[in-house]
Amino acid sequence: MAVSPTAQPTVPPYDVLVLAGGASRRFGADKLVARVEGQALLDRVLAAASGGHQVCAVGPRRPTVRPVTWIREDPPGGGPAAAVVAGLRAGDTPYVALLAGDLPYVTRETVDRLAVALAESPARDGALLVDGDGRAQYLCSVWHRAALDGAAARSPDWDGVALRRLLEPLHARQVAARGRESHDVDRPEDLPSDT
Repeated sequence: MAVSPTAQPTVPPYDVLVLAGGASRRFGADKLVARVEGQALLDRVLAAASGGHQVCAVGPRRPTVRPVTWIREDPPGGGPAAAVVAGLRAGDTPYVALLAGDLPYVTRETVDRLAVALAESPARDGALLVDGDGRAQYLCSVWHRAALDGAAARSPDWDGVALRRLLEPLHARQVAARGRESHDVDRPEDLPSDT
């Protein structure tokens, strides 16, 4: 008797916002140009964003291997919540992925998995990665654009506001991280040792 292959879930269309601002104070230099396995950290994240219909980086413009639309938060340096709100102007798909620019092990499969998890949970506003310690990774997530728009409309000014204040009121499905995909880089010692 022939066994039929298991159908792969359809990945819904999504846009991607890569947060590429921040002063990298703890790193001591622009961490997004640090090399990991021969690639700039930002280029690795943009490769993970390659499934997006529109890929937008929010922050100061940098050279990248992949084409990307650059915008700035208002005011420049206003923080991650302001960056997400500014980035919502780009793209038009019903889903929006949020990625930090400092995730060396995030992949396109990670983002696709989150988009599928959200599509399978219509009562949820988003799907976000949860690390091995149970911490929500807001900057490795996929959201309904309408939910993000509604959250952004709660305040006329997101300058200096923590991202948690923007996203925590939303209802997200938690998706367990695989391997090191939730690892981020804050200090030079956070860079993978295999670089």
